[in-house]
Amino acid sequence: MGTQREEIKNAIISFNEPNAVFYSGQLMKGNLKFELNKPLHYIAINIQYIGECYVFGIEEQIEVYNGVKHIKYEGREEYFNVVHCLSGGSGSTSVLATGPHSIPFSYQLPSNIPSSFKGDKGTVIYSIIISVLMTEFTKQEISETFDVISPADLNQF
Repeated sequence: MGTQREEIKNAIISFNEPNAVFYSGQLMKGNLKFELNKPLHYIAINIQYIGECYVFGIEEQIEVYNGVKHIKYEGREEYFNVVHCLSGGSGSTSVLATGPHSIPFSYQLPSNIPSSFKGDKGTVIYSIIISVLMTEFTKQEISETFDVISPADLNQF
């Protein structure tokens, strides 16, 4: 297989909120900023918004059945996984000129998602992945995580 070469230099994903912290239900906005040293021929620039939960743990059994001493628990739940095309995607090749570029994006976060969490037994993590599909059948990805705060409505309890 051939090696993948980096076409996009100094790529960063910046968010409209400081520290990349959003509330559930909020409109998340940002920009993909990057520099090109030569024109970029590409098929599509896609963005994927992902929210998911992983839980894991090991429980030691007091009584041993069939030689099993430990039980491993794992689980995954997907809150959302949405892909949007930011540029291109029409089936023909598109071109970006040499120089600096900024491509805006936005996504309405679901209102029923839980807060971000990282712990010993699991995580709730949110991220975006921007994929640039080149004409040479190569792909370059830029990813960034962000945090979500889901305020509790104490009037519902």
